[in-house]
This record gives sequence, C-alpha cells and structure tokens, in this order.
Amino acid sequence: MKPQVNLMLGIHSHQPVGNFDGVFKQAYETCYRPFLETLARHPGVRVALHYSGPLLEWFEGNEPDYIDMIADLAEHGQVEMLSGGFYEPILPIIPREDALGQIEMMNAYIRKRFGQKARGLWLTERVWEPHLPSLIADAGLSYTIIDETHFVYAGLDAQDMFGYYLTEDNGKDVAVFPIDKHLRYYIPFKLPEDTLEYLRTVSAGTGPKDITYGDDGEKFGVWPETYKWVYTEGYLEKFFAMLEANADWVTMPTFSEFVESHPPVGRIYLPTAAYDEMTEWALPARASIRYQDILDKLKADGAYQNYRPFLRGGFWRNFLAKYPESNRMHKKMLLVSRKVHSLRDKRAAEAKRHLWQGQCNCPYWHGLFGGLYLNYLRFANYTHLIQAEQLADGADKKSTPALRVENVDYDCDGHEETIVTTPVYGVCFSPGYGGSVAEIDYMPKCFNITDVMSRRPEAYHRKITEASTGHGSAEVKSIHDIVRVKEKDLEKKLSYDWYERRCFLDHFIRAGTTLDEFARSQYLEEGDFVNQPYNVATKKKSRDTFALTLKRDGHLWTPQRAIPISIEKTFTISSKEGIEARYTIQSSVEPVPPTMFAVELNLTLLAGDSEDRFYDIPGCSLEHNRMNSMGELEPVSLVRLIDRWMNIAIVVEYEPSAIFWRFPIETVSQSEGGFERTYQGSSLTALWSLSLDAHDVVGCSVKLRVEQL
Repeated sequence: MKPQVNLMLGIHSHQPVGNFDGVFKQAYETCYRPFLETLARHPGVRVALHYSGPLLEWFEGNEPDYIDMIADLAEHGQVEMLSGGFYEPILPIIPREDALGQIEMMNAYIRKRFGQKARGLWLTERVWEPHLPSLIADAGLSYTIIDETHFVYAGLDAQDMFGYYLTEDNGKDVAVFPIDKHLRYYIPFKLPEDTLEYLRTVSAGTGPKDITYGDDGEKFGVWPETYKWVYTEGYLEKFFAMLEANADWVTMPTFSEFVESHPPVGRIYLPTAAYDEMTEWALPARASIRYQDILDKLKADGAYQNYRPFLRGGFWRNFLAKYPESNRMHKKMLLVSRKVHSLRDKRAAEAKRHLWQGQCNCPYWHGLFGGLYLNYLRFANYTHLIQAEQLADGADKKSTPALRVENVDYDCDGHEETIVTTPVYGVCFSPGYGGSVAEIDYMPKCFNITDVMSRRPEAYHRKITEASTGHGSAEVKSIHDIVRVKEKDLEKKLSYDWYERRCFLDHFIRAGTTLDEFARSQYLEEGDFVNQPYNVATKKKSRDTFALTLKRDGHLWTPQRAIPISIEKTFTISSKEGIEARYTIQSSVEPVPPTMFAVELNLTLLAGDSEDRFYDIPGCSLEHNRMNSMGELEPVSLVRLIDRWMNIAIVVEYEPSAIFWRFPIETVSQSEGGFERTYQGSSLTALWSLSLDAHDVVGCSVKLRVEQL
C-alpha cells in the first residue's frame, strides 16, 4: 500500500524589540529573503507563515518589497498567514485585555497587507496554559500549532500525534495541531532524503497520516552554520523539489483547509507546557542538572520513551522566580498596563503600542534563545514601558501632582515597596530587601539606570570546561548540540552573587578584604543588612520632595559573638537634587571592633568597553576608565559616569570622602553562538573605616543624580 501524507508546514520568524538594525539586516539577507525566494520557485510547496510585529515593522521601513512578495504568495494561495500577539508576548503572562489587543492588531495587519482573514495563531514559544482556548476563540481564531510535548504530557502516545484535536475553555473551542518533534530535528539538519524516508516510514501501511511541522524560520540561515548548508549547498532547494516530486503521496494543504475538510481526532485537555527544552530551562539550576542526568540515564537504559509522559521540567512562569530581574520587569509591565488602560483620551493608542512593545517576550526568560542576559533587550522593553507610563501619568497634568507616592507590594514578594515618581525620577524603594533601591528610572531618557543582572549559577556552566570544537559531518548540527566557547579560559570568569545587584546596599566588610575578593563575592560579610528587611520609621511628603526613613537593628558577626548594631538611613528624593541617603550607624551596649562600612550601588550605562561611556573622577587620572574597568581609589568624594551616547552623566557624591571600589558585573551565559561573557553593569562601592565605642554614633551620606550633558 502506497503511503499517503498530509504535510502541514508552519514557519515562524521573529526578531525582538530593541535588537540591532544590523541583526535584522543580516537575518533578512541570509535567511528571510532567500527562504521566500526559494519558496516562490516551488509553487507546489504550501506553508503557513508567521512574522512577528517587530520584523514586519522592520520590513515596512527597510525592505517594503518583501511585504509585497509575501502578499503575492498569499494571493495565490501558496501561503497562509498566521496571527499571534503582535509584539510576540508570552500570552498567558500578560493581561487578557493586552493579549486580545495584540492579537487583534496582528489580525488587522494581516487583513490589510496580505488580504487574508487570519484563522490560526502562532503561540509564542508554544507556552500553553489551559485558559488559552477561550482567549484564542475570543480573538476570532480557530486553531493553533503546539509541540507534541504538550500532548505527551496529556498521556498520548506516538501513534496519536497526527491530525488535530479539539480543546476548550468555558465552552469555547479551538483546534490544536501537534508538531512532530522528529521533523523539528530533521528539518533542516538532516538530508532531505532522510526526511522523506521518515514520512514514508510513519505512514506506510496504516492509512493516511496527517503530520504537522512548525518551527523557527531562523533555522534556515541564521543559526550557526545553517546558511551554507541551507542555501550554498542547496538543502532547501532540494527539499522543496523533492516534496513537489513526491506530490502523488505527499499532499500539502494549509491548516485552515485541513480543519475544514477533516474532523478532529478527538477532544483533549492539555496541561501547562512548552517545548521540551523550554521546560528544562525554566527549572532552577540545580534541579535542571538533576533533570538532565535523569534523562541521560533513561536514554542510555533505553527506557526514556516509556517514561516520557511522566517526565517534565518546569513551568514557564518559574522564570519569574528564577530571575528576580525578570519578575521586576514583569511586575512593572503589569503596573503600567493598569495605568494605560485607564486612559480614555487620544494618548491611549500610543501608550498601548509602547506597552505592548514592552511585553515582547525575549528579555523575560533565558535558555538557548531567551534574551534576559542581553542588556540591550531589557533596555528596549524598559524604555517602552517607561514611555507608556509617562503617557499615562501625564494624561491629566492639571490634576496630577509633581511628586507621586504609591505603597504597594510591587514585586509580589510579601513586602511592601514604596514607589516615588517625579518628573525626573521614578524610584522603587525596597524596605524588605536590605532597605535598598530596586529601580531608578531617569524619566527624560526613559532609562532604567539600575537594570543590572546578578551573576548566578546556570545548569549549562558545567559544559564550559568540557567544550570542544568537534568534527564536521555531512549534516549540520542542531543548535542544541553545538558547544562553542567564545573566549579562552571562560570558566575562570564564573563568579556567583549571593545577593541581588541593587542600589544602596549596606555592607560590613572585614578589614583587609581585597577588591578582587569582593568582586568575586568570595569575602566575609560581617553584617546582616545586605538582603535583610528594614523597618519603615517615617515618611514625609511635600509638593516636590519625599523623605523615607528606614531602620534595621542588626548585628556585626565576629568569630566570638554577634554584636548589636543599628543602621538608620533617610532617603530624600526630588527632581532637583536627585536621591540622597543619609546614614546613621549606632552601636549598642557593646563596642564595635574595627570593620569597614560600605554602601554599594549597581548601575548601568549598557556598554562596558565603549569609548563614549567612562568614569570621570575629579583629581584622578585613570589608566583604564571604561565601564568594564576595575580599581581602587582613595580618597574619593565625587564620581561621574559619563555617557556620550545618551548625553547624560550619573553623578555620585560621598560625604565624607571614602575608599572607592569599582568593577564590572559580567555574566557568563549561552546563546545561539555559544558561551560568552556579557557586561551587565558596574558596581560602585564606597568604604569607610569604622570602630565604635558603646552607644557611639557615626554618619555618612551618598547622593545620586543624573545630569544632562
């Protein structure tokens, strides 16, 4: 019996909000355009295409004829356009009103530019939660494409991964197509003949098989080593030609056509899921290592397939627990969304667009692709969120005070934060975490100057010492199989922080500690203040100024005993003066032995090794002054961080003058190109020698402001 296959192809292409123009251009030249040109030469190959909003907007502004090429293929029925959240959000984690708005924005774009009524949805990163069917249906769509992993978790076997199923939420149903995992790893990494043989094998002798392939368009030219394989060596041309040559048994309907002409296999309810690798990345590092070890053992024992339905990694939302930086961005997004949706004037449309751009998924997570470790992607999201917030806050200038204060558990950690907004600064005070400042937004530039990632263990760090170049083969490796280190001795750059990289963190550091020990977080912290809660003593608000006094009765830990010591710090914020923290340190009934009191700031100007961003310290000639430089100076009373790109200076003043430590915060993370060191920000720490008699009191202050150059 001759095999019969209905093969549905779905290709998703995306570049994040804030990615560099050169990245868009290179991806266009090496992937998007040659793919479409190859497709146009093979009219017998029919596909569903999805392009994210950032890509579509780039095409419109830079390569408008590419949009016309897509429209021509759509007009001739070779291409079906897929909808989705316009700026590629993780739909389950944004407010429903925003999710519907983003999908409707994409539906309208597809209707206007490609002349089609969208029927299907590309689900960002295939992150599924059970409430999504009603959202998809309410957006006017009838199907989506998700990984077979979701169906395996629901208990289905390999023989069940064909056609489509119906699922529903509150009686609103959608069709769900399971993506064949084998095809995800065959296309485009194995020979075209192997893919055809796979299709022949799964369909032989058992009646027609309805098979779905869906994956990233960047596999066809952007991923490492794929351009040569896919285009220069002719993989894609040959693959499409072979599909056409085998049209007598490989039929290629669109997804919409298939739904209209075929009944569902059955009804199904899917658990929370994403593709296999994503669920692994969502786990905490130690759990991820154990999970990998379990999978390796089961595969070696030949037992993996039997137990696969019961093996699963983490839940996507766990990224918000794994990475506090992601959680803070997410919670800011939720706060801004509430403000934006209260708008009822002409600013609403512009504010929504900025909000939705700030919901782009990439900097909210990290794995092989997620961009959380890429500071320029976080910068882009924050910029749009701050722009949206400004539009919302400024909607009624007559009734909006110049200084606003809100007390709320901003990051949902069980502790109340104080958010202060002026025309120049937006500041989030965190009494519950070291009495620190979690965020400082410089409003005139819509710039979060405190967006610094902490250094933490990742499961893949153990691979760095094992990395090797390997040997080539006739087939290109999947990106998941490539291990490449971009820098020699990178394993020596691994350092891990035991606290979050915030501002106005209070340390007691043993005398004799070196800058290098402190920078590597391999030093003895004598106090219990850095990440411990402070109490709110007083709050005072005037028209233009807000003062917040925090206090903690803590300890200085010596080898013999814990010595009581207290810190009171009063923050004062105003548009004119910036932020000042005045410290009062008081001993109790016992004297405090010699130690070093230190106040740490973690700030970013985005680029560590750029000549237009550097330290300027009056009276000091720095041999190395860029933001990735490291050094110790004394006495220092004024430090300026100059940013010629943004034309600002962050000014920090110390009273009295102090020993000044500076060093870069650099993470080691993986990306499509391999393991790399990434500049996140710079640590600035002022240190004062401290020795107190019983009931003694000393004081100091740290001021921070931003100036326009």
